[in-house]
Amino acid sequence: MGTRRRETSHWYQGKPFRAIQRAFCGVTFNYPHRNLFIVGLPKSGTSWLNRMVCKTPGYQKWTPHYITWTDHALKPETLQHPPAGYTVTKLHCKPTPAHLQLFNSVKRPYVIIHRDLRDVAASWYFFAHNVSTDAHADPIKSMEKEEALDYWTENRLPDYVSWVNGWADGRDPQYGLMIRYEELVADTLGMMRRVFDHYEVGLSDEKVRQIVHKHAFKTATGREAGQEDQHSFNRKGVVGDWVNHFTPELKEKFKKIAGETLQRFGYVADDDW
Repeated sequence: MGTRRRETSHWYQGKPFRAIQRAFCGVTFNYPHRNLFIVGLPKSGTSWLNRMVCKTPGYQKWTPHYITWTDHALKPETLQHPPAGYTVTKLHCKPTPAHLQLFNSVKRPYVIIHRDLRDVAASWYFFAHNVSTDAHADPIKSMEKEEALDYWTENRLPDYVSWVNGWADGRDPQYGLMIRYEELVADTLGMMRRVFDHYEVGLSDEKVRQIVHKHAFKTATGREAGQEDQHSFNRKGVVGDWVNHFTPELKEKFKKIAGETLQRFGYVADDDW
């Protein structure tokens, strides 16, 4: 799944203190849902969305202890009995029958975020090649860009196609809100208003504006969107960058595997791209 992004920590943010804070928030706030869940396609803005949702007053990020980088399979009790207080959980869960049944049965709002699979491929390459320290990325670091993207298209793209279609087909629309990274970039304020409303947390428009401003690409990185840093987790902050990296041969291979999915979610009108 990649390398964990390091964030600034304070003395009061260790696990024991989080448990105390959760207990305190549990009696201080009165939200309808103890856990806000985000299901994200890898390299699709999931961490960005998570950081904004975690700014809901009283909520803290929480990842089940049994989750690993390569295994995001949920145990039923994770959703059925979340920890005390209010938590936000972000994972890359696959739309397995067990996961779909679990999410639909608890009847709590959750958000699914995905992205143009062509941009996912480009983002994956730069992350694996320049940022990740995970051993799984080591073979990629020795590949040229064209070879690496071809490898991803043949070996990873089919799973990503299944991921997006599986969640779209299996979610209960009443509880599973599916959004696109491109929509979040184009109208961050409007989309986050929609996300917070879906979670039923009752944030004011001013609070949503503050959260969005604090987590804007320029605020977070000091760079304008489109100004690239290939060694940063937040590399470029734009959509459509795939056009700078796909060869004609890769386009044709991509169309055969993901062409229908790109059309289904409105990224292309037909195969003439």
